[in-house]
Amino acid sequence: MAKSNRHVSRGGHFQAKGDQRSILIMRVGSFVCGSALLIVVRQVDGIDSIANAHWTIDFCYSIFAHLHRNFKDGEIPHIESWTMKAIVVTEQAAGKAGMKLAARPEPHAAINDVVVQVHASGFTWDELTWPPTWTDRLNRDRTPSTPGHELAGVVTALGYGTTGLSVGQRVFGLTDWTRDGTLAEYVAVEARNLAPLPGDVDFTVGASLPMPGLTAWQGLFEHGRLRAGQSVLALGAAGVVGSMVTQLARAAGAYVIGTGRTSDRQAVLDFGAQEFIDLENDALKDVGTVDLVFDVFGGDIGKRSAALIRAGGILVTIAGPPEARPANGLAVDFVVESDRAQLTEIVQRVRDGRLRTNIGAVLTLDDAVADLNRTERRIGKTIIRVRP
Repeated sequence: MAKSNRHVSRGGHFQAKGDQRSILIMRVGSFVCGSALLIVVRQVDGIDSIANAHWTIDFCYSIFAHLHRNFKDGEIPHIESWTMKAIVVTEQAAGKAGMKLAARPEPHAAINDVVVQVHASGFTWDELTWPPTWTDRLNRDRTPSTPGHELAGVVTALGYGTTGLSVGQRVFGLTDWTRDGTLAEYVAVEARNLAPLPGDVDFTVGASLPMPGLTAWQGLFEHGRLRAGQSVLALGAAGVVGSMVTQLARAAGAYVIGTGRTSDRQAVLDFGAQEFIDLENDALKDVGTVDLVFDVFGGDIGKRSAALIRAGGILVTIAGPPEARPANGLAVDFVVESDRAQLTEIVQRVRDGRLRTNIGAVLTLDDAVADLNRTERRIGKTIIRVRP
């Protein structure tokens, strides 16, 4: 980072603190360049749309930003300074064995994006099985792709028209499923998917919150419509999502029954469950009936838990469409979405001690490929520290 009144992003865009004239020159130049390029596109392809206008202006803005950063004092820019370290995957069949650390182009911020220098990233154990890891929204192959969707870091660049965040700001949140992810030194993210990360919250903690915190919040309160006094069966209550479900449900005034392996008993009770069901030795049906089941497994356990929903109750699952539905209740499967207001509430609960994270292994980016390929059971959220 340059030690002047100008903040320059390694990803291509910049934001000035004291030099608003530079920003104006950049944007005017981008508009002129983009307009000219759009005329050429229209003449060649007959295309005339706002989307193409935005694309051409953004494309030119990126070029101007690189020139602004690199062509100074008569120096010739070095192409290697535009690359970064990132973990990439190219073959779905290879799974985690196909991960490798590679040099990748640094991202630039599109319209309404920010570029974030990643300090810490979360990794979900099964995300290499998710279709968006391999294809874009039009189902086109997008490999080599970078996994990881949770991050905590510092904004280094703003895209054209981006508002609500500023360069130098600490942030955390989720990235888009169909874009390159956070196991990299830099990532481009829609600004709306991020929330400010308070200065007293460590980047490792920040990166551990978005996926499990938002999943639990949305499952309980948006889809499960949980109210005080209701009963909740939290499957996998010692896990990354289940521990958040247990804590948030208990804080909302629910009676929480947590499930897990024999060795999980104390952890589940410590997270706030009033009862524990040992899935290795106890019969799930002995729970009786409950108002809400939060299912993270699917399969046989998901099917058996559906029978426990009392009339008017809800089965909430993140394991895909349920194989069985409550006889007199609802079944909802959902995919978590980023939400700035919810992220802000979740991190505030961490700050004041009402919510605990469930962090397991903390790896470095250089060592992550080898560590993620270990076969033993992992406990807690895996975090990759991209910067020390």
